[in-house]
Amino acid sequence: MLELIVKKTVAKLGLDADVEYVQDIDRILEYGLLMTPALVINGEVKVNGRLPSEEKLIQMLKNA
Repeated sequence: MLELIVKKTVAKLGLDADVEYVQDIDRILEYGLLMTPALVINGEVKVNGRLPSEEKLIQMLKNA
């Protein structure tokens, strides 16, 4: 669900961004994540264990 929301928001904002859905547990653990869904933008964990609101997601993407 998070991947869909992020892709939709990236398209809505007209951003040129790569959205990757990571399922490899080793990569997930590299970020210290113990709960999903999680959103990592430019190597920084922004959301962990919940879905962000559209407003918050827009803010995070614009600031990235």
